[in-house]
Amino acid sequence: MRAACIVLAAALAACASPAPPADASGLHIGVVVLHGEGDDPYGRTLRLTRTLIRDGFLTDSPEMPWSARRAYDTGVSGAMKEIDASAVRLKSRGAKKIFVAGHGLGAAAAVGYATLRRVDGLIVLAPSSPGPAKAGAGSARTSARLEGEFSDAGPLSFGRTAAAVRPGTQVLWIVGGSEEPGLKKADQAAFEALPRNPPPQFVVVGGGHMDTPSAAAGLSADWMREIVKQ
Repeated sequence: MRAACIVLAAALAACASPAPPADASGLHIGVVVLHGEGDDPYGRTLRLTRTLIRDGFLTDSPEMPWSARRAYDTGVSGAMKEIDASAVRLKSRGAKKIFVAGHGLGAAAAVGYATLRRVDGLIVLAPSSPGPAKAGAGSARTSARLEGEFSDAGPLSFGRTAAAVRPGTQVLWIVGGSEEPGLKKADQAAFEALPRNPPPQFVVVGGGHMDTPSAAAGLSADWMREIVKQ
């Protein structure tokens, strides 16, 4: 009788255990998540990061130079090195595939990074350039960087760098349905400039610019799993 009770208790415990998350860990997928301008890893991209972690992905979410706290304390070259460091950290944790996902200015940086480095995939979430109201703020060094490296005409101009993304890079380009019309038009033009082999994917999700990372979380996870399985 006691043995039967033990077996029954074990069976009930097994039934009560939460189901494991979707298994992406077996695919060894690492994702660098880049936040937008004036934001940080705990802002608009946090839900995306949490969704990926829950689904078994390895993530690294650095605070980039365009956060409110850092206020452009380094230039584009320094930012690229910080993304390199994130990729190294992910590989040290077992990642065999590296994707870079970015929002806003982080998305523009992700596109720029994919022109310099080989990545397994790129997730572009509502890319944008620095806001003009911030161009004259802060120190002389900060202002110079905003007017030069981080300006619409600088090395992170996603409208220009999209065409230079390394051929063979998988790209998922996502914008919000309520995105500002001028920016949505720029997004579409940049997307059309991407290399077409393999064919990039353009997706419109609900919400506006700030909502895009959250709205795209599940879609991004599914896309990466499919890419790695190909």
